[in-house]
Amino acid sequence: MTTLAFFNQTPTTESQQIKDTIDASFIHLGPQKRAELHASLMQILNDPKNSASRAAILAEFNAHALELRNSQRMLSRLSESDMKVVAAEARAAYEKLPPQQREQLLQALQQGVPGMPKTLQDLMLAEFGNVSTTR
Repeated sequence: MTTLAFFNQTPTTESQQIKDTIDASFIHLGPQKRAELHASLMQILNDPKNSASRAAILAEFNAHALELRNSQRMLSRLSESDMKVVAAEARAAYEKLPPQQREQLLQALQQGVPGMPKTLQDLMLAEFGNVSTTR
């Protein structure tokens, strides 16, 4: 990088850093939802009532974003055969749930789980679809 290019860079604001974190960590959300999350978080952080806990709120948000990114990274490294094993294990656990919890889990999975690869989601939905509805 040339010296001139370095001096032409705009300093990153806290708001832009938060936006970048949201874009990198909450990839399961569409652009509109990420913008809403950013606006909501900035409103919370800028509320004078939250000034004493501002640093803690920001730390908690950053920790959650990091966890989400790490989970996404870990899941993205699974091979398809690993995903099939995970889906089969999930099915075994799913079968043991009461019907109401099964339905909630199925709905959550159909809506998409943050950081879960689409392939794994599809495999789990297929496995869950093979579970008998009677108990």
